[in-house]
Amino acid sequence: MTFFYVGLAGGLGAFCRFSLSIWLSRLQTNRDVPIPILMINIAGSLLLGAVQAHLGLFTENVGLLISTGFLGAFTTFSTFSMESIQLIQEKKWAAFCWYIGLTVIGCIAAYCLGFFIL
Repeated sequence: MTFFYVGLAGGLGAFCRFSLSIWLSRLQTNRDVPIPILMINIAGSLLLGAVQAHLGLFTENVGLLISTGFLGAFTTFSTFSMESIQLIQEKKWAAFCWYIGLTVIGCIAAYCLGFFIL
């Protein structure tokens, strides 16, 4: 039954990511750094850090639903990878470097913020 609930939470996470990426695409003023997925991955890292720091507040199954299910589907490494390759193919080297740097450093910093501060 846990597999079903994790899958259901994953579906909800994917739905939220898709909806939020459409809404955030309005903030995209240029076509260089993909802002929607960057913001979603940073927000997901922040939330995962907070969940991991407070796992004692949840049962093991609820922790799985939130972290593996919802946040696992909400954040997206595959889209980050695809957008990075597109920037390389378009020879947008500065945007590629910014996107990689902001994503990696931003997600790690957000996770730490969520884990240690929230």
